[in-house]
Amino acid sequence: MTSSKAEILTADDLSSAVEAICRGDVVGLPTETVYGLAGNAFDASAVTKIFSTKERPSFDPLIVHVASSLMSVSSLSAAGIINGKAMSPGMVGIFESLAKTFWPGPLTMIVPKHEKISDLVTSGLDRVGVRMPAHPTAQKLLEKCRVPLAAPSANRFGRISPTTAQHVMEELGDKISYIIDGGPCDIGVESTVVAIDDNKVWLLRPGKIAIDELKQAVNVPIERAPSIHEKASPGMLASHYAPKKPMYVVSDIDNPPALLQTKSFDLLVTAGDPEGSLKQLAAKGLKPSSTVALSRSSDPAEAAKGLFAAMRALDRSSGQVMIATTTPSEEGLWLAIADRLRRASTMS
Repeated sequence: MTSSKAEILTADDLSSAVEAICRGDVVGLPTETVYGLAGNAFDASAVTKIFSTKERPSFDPLIVHVASSLMSVSSLSAAGIINGKAMSPGMVGIFESLAKTFWPGPLTMIVPKHEKISDLVTSGLDRVGVRMPAHPTAQKLLEKCRVPLAAPSANRFGRISPTTAQHVMEELGDKISYIIDGGPCDIGVESTVVAIDDNKVWLLRPGKIAIDELKQAVNVPIERAPSIHEKASPGMLASHYAPKKPMYVVSDIDNPPALLQTKSFDLLVTAGDPEGSLKQLAAKGLKPSSTVALSRSSDPAEAAKGLFAAMRALDRSSGQVMIATTTPSEEGLWLAIADRLRRASTMS
């Protein structure tokens, strides 16, 4: 643990971050999805530091981020990241088709791991989640470090994911030495996670890349979890991405939870003009302490990009609880947003 606040680095000078990674330390890293807490995936002590810094339980596996030069199964195997010999021709074909279509980008693929990847990374499982981030700063660090980086979200376990360097500072600034500032994340929700079998792809965690897009890339069935691989994916716990205050997702704002009669609340409107929701609440004598609208035009990309920042802002507001409206659909990127809201909500 550091005795002072982390130093903010820019993409122009990553030397301190590279030195930290090489000596087994961890750093805050921007990606196009959310900010990650990055350490050498080959270094068991660095991986242990990731878990302890995040206060993350050892049963929740990490995703390994790789350089853009490692596009094929053979190159990833030669680099000691995945075990190509344990993959059937069908698995190899699916993997490389998805990589060609979506990498670098927000897709994590779970396949057999190489023995050089510590069991700590995979929580004892024989498969590893691999992703090639599209953020130029992440790729620059990977190239300079010359090792794969295990990098879960740079927040305390179970809390709201960070999408700016300042969010990382708020979460872990007293625990790490460096945070690389790459600006706000372009996507704002974690990567799509799939597990690859001989003739099937399992969608474990929804993200920006939707089922329909996956189907266009590979000619095999694609099914939603639960599956035998679900435990191999991070972010699958029932409670995750959660604010400190209780959060409730409501499908009908005209029928709000009874607790709003006794508690002050903040309102998160996922799509559309918030005025309609505010009028419905006002008709019942209710007024939120603060209101945030993710996308007045109901654009899922805009909503996803602002989701976690909005949750953080409302978590600091004066309301005792947070109310979020449901997404207008559960197709495409809306599915990922709905998934994050469900996992962030207070379970009844």
